[in-house]
Amino acid sequence: MKVIKLLEKSAKDKMIKTAAGLLSTNPEKM
Repeated sequence: MKVIKLLEKSAKDKMIKTAAGLLSTNPEKM
């Protein structure tokens, strides 16, 4: 169970980083 939680957390962190990267590169699209 702990492994799944860690995977979910890392996936969320990646999504947040990707979203932040998209926002910083394409601010006019938001």
